[in-house]
Amino acid sequence: MPLQRHLTASCAIMLLLCGPAKAEGVGFEFELFGGHDSNPSRAQTGSGAGAENIEGARMTLLRSVLLDERSGVILTGGGAMERHSAYPGLNNFALDVHLGYRIQPSVGYTMPWYGLSIDLERRKYADSVIRDRTSAALELSAGKHFTDRIYSTIGIGVRRNVADHAYVFDMTQSRHFINAGYKLSPQDTLYASLSRTRGDQVFGAGETYAVRGAVKVSDDDPVFGESYYAYRMEAVSNIVETGVNFPVGRLGSWDISAKRSRTHAYGGQAYDYALMSISWRYRFY
Repeated sequence: MPLQRHLTASCAIMLLLCGPAKAEGVGFEFELFGGHDSNPSRAQTGSGAGAENIEGARMTLLRSVLLDERSGVILTGGGAMERHSAYPGLNNFALDVHLGYRIQPSVGYTMPWYGLSIDLERRKYADSVIRDRTSAALELSAGKHFTDRIYSTIGIGVRRNVADHAYVFDMTQSRHFINAGYKLSPQDTLYASLSRTRGDQVFGAGETYAVRGAVKVSDDDPVFGESYYAYRMEAVSNIVETGVNFPVGRLGSWDISAKRSRTHAYGGQAYDYALMSISWRYRFY
């Protein structure tokens, strides 16, 4: 369950759903999460290392400031730990900072708003030095409420990962996305998203002959066993995700989601994976 996806979703929901009267303050969020990844090695069907479960915890400090009646900023910082059941070498710890700015030129519940966000992250793995990295992301977005129940966001972004070693995970990607939400009640939200990512992707393979296409960089990937390899290639990923978020009394909220991704490299290589996730979040204000 990538850290970036959860922090971005939390910030977007806060910016989108909170009106100006609630747009300023300090908060603390604690989250427990778990998931099932069908293809953690990102390999073609039949050459992967098997599925696994992921669980972890995250803590985030949030600070939002209303600049005027039309704009505001939100700053978050925190850390997360992930544990991987089948491949403990992928256990990792991450620290991150997010800065988001939103402006609504014409004030009104159904008027469009525009956003700019910057994310910085440092991720360290238990026993996979090729994955240790620092990353930065820039994103532009626009969104609006169509009714008191329906809202949508579109956007583009770019991400740069700088790997510490081997450079297999030294990647640059661009992303286009559209998100939509439907409020089943004042507290319950059903949401969905479609996104396309272009740029560097890392594929896994148990044998060198299993890889087709132009490989930029490759290296051993012993996390998944002996004679297992990781390859960085130019590729396109199409991702669809849907989920529901709902509160449980005064004990926080639950989020349940399903994600499906399909990646094609230039030259023929392809992989897909499914990620089922559940998380519990509690916020202090």
